[in-house]
Amino acid sequence: MSTSYDNIVFNASYYASVHSDVYALYGDNARALYEHFITSGICEGRQSSAPFHISVYKNSNPDFVNVYGDNLTEYYNHFILVGCNEQSDFNNSNLLQ
Repeated sequence: MSTSYDNIVFNASYYASVHSDVYALYGDNARALYEHFITSGICEGRQSSAPFHISVYKNSNPDFVNVYGDNLTEYYNHFILVGCNEQSDFNNSNLLQ
């Protein structure tokens, strides 16, 4: 299921499938899933799409810590505006440790 809310950092079907607690609340309602991601999921560090993992992106760019600290929203913004075009490493499971 593809929705108008889907992009490189968010996929409604993926988000629902990996976060059963969120799915229990919102089911397949793409808008509600996206709103949860924006209002809570980002700050909780929830993975929101298969190709993008915020922890990997943050750990792959240690120089950002001085700028963004632990503000995950800023890491998402950077990736969307710049990082995805730089082909930065954002889904290497080796970096999750």
